[in-house]
Amino acid sequence: MVQGRVIIDTPSTTRRPTSAYPSRTVTAVTLAPASEVKNVVIFLKDAPVRTVAPTRVGIRQRNETFTPRVVAVPVGSEVDFPNDDPYYHNVFSLSRSRAFNLGRYPKGQTRVVRFNKPGIVKVFCDIH
Repeated sequence: MVQGRVIIDTPSTTRRPTSAYPSRTVTAVTLAPASEVKNVVIFLKDAPVRTVAPTRVGIRQRNETFTPRVVAVPVGSEVDFPNDDPYYHNVFSLSRSRAFNLGRYPKGQTRVVRFNKPGIVKVFCDIH
């Protein structure tokens, strides 16, 4: 068994996202340290290998933001990328462990990616 405590000692910040569309305003997002605990992923270097069953998770595009910002995805799992915004988005990654480009797709559509290798995958969008 592993036990521990996560402490986030960065100060609260408010960021004002800019919209890709000049006529649209985006609500300010306030990030408090306590709210960031849900975005923490902990890994153990050189820990014994333990197989985790593949699953299916989602990362939504809402208000020009990926939600949730961080997801732990077991190898072999699929991630849904639904677009909840009223305009096209493009989800892509140039990461070594899983590069992909889903192209632009409109509100209401979902694209899916399977992750067959371990590693950190940074996901981006051409629009935001």
